[in-house]
Amino acid sequence: MELINKKISVIGMGRTGVPTANFLAARGAEVLLTDQQEQVSLENQLKGLSSKVRATFGTSLPSPDADMIVLSPGLDIN
Repeated sequence: MELINKKISVIGMGRTGVPTANFLAARGAEVLLTDQQEQVSLENQLKGLSSKVRATFGTSLPSPDADMIVLSPGLDIN
């Protein structure tokens, strides 16, 4: 799958969200990483986040123009 310039929303900054976002960004995707929690409660996870990844907090909504949405496995799909 070609990832260059694809707009991908990764929902959830848990154990897999940050590495997944970094993986996608390293392959040329435009990545938005979101989490319902506020930034202050996610400081440890953010230490490993690539500067190529855009992050938003306090919401789990994907970007409205996303080509793909990736849900972290720890999230309740409902």
